[in-house]
Amino acid sequence: MEQEQVKDNLAVNETLESVSDRILNKKKKKRKITLAIISAVVLIIAIAIITLASIKVDLKPYFIVEPSRYTVVFDGKTVGNYSQDDEGYQKLNKELKNSFVQPVLTAIFNGQLGGYNINEGSLGEKFYNDSQAQTGMSSVLSSYVGSSYIQLHYGIEQTMFNDDKSVFYSSIYTNKYELKYVDIYIPIQESSENVTIYFGTYGEHVQSAYISSITIKVNTAQIYDYISQL
Repeated sequence: MEQEQVKDNLAVNETLESVSDRILNKKKKKRKITLAIISAVVLIIAIAIITLASIKVDLKPYFIVEPSRYTVVFDGKTVGNYSQDDEGYQKLNKELKNSFVQPVLTAIFNGQLGGYNINEGSLGEKFYNDSQAQTGMSSVLSSYVGSSYIQLHYGIEQTMFNDDKSVFYSSIYTNKYELKYVDIYIPIQESSENVTIYFGTYGEHVQSAYISSITIKVNTAQIYDYISQL
């Protein structure tokens, strides 16, 4: 009887050990699968971050094309005046373009990939100092722009567009009027996260341009260093 009891105990122990081994093996397999899935997910996220950090995006509103003339003012003094045939025009154009280019990852964190909004302003805020000649900055615009900036002047009228590439129509009038402009001012600061671009806009029946603007997130430190050395 004692021998049979020992055999039974041994059989039970072997069965328990076998079941325990199977459970442990299953747990090990699940753990390996879980670790493999986690490793794969981490790898995918890492690749996505590296890819987004390396791909560049141009945050400049697409409808702002190269002007016929650039005027550069630094600390209240004119340091550059370039037409399209000048060598300085191409250098400045490149520096300005690069200042709007950021990694996609940075643009996502800045919330900039969603586009931009146009602030039409009001008729009371005049753009030019001399409205008839369309020259100089008004006192209001000057207070907005500051002492360091780049002026983009166009030989022909330009049209403002929304970020979905549809024409922007004035909200000031009862009828639809496309906003036109021939001058843009871009303030340049040593360090900034938000840059407001100012347009001298007018509708069909407006005799003098008024201030409209677009604010975007962009770093002007590089272009600031460039114009400070002109």
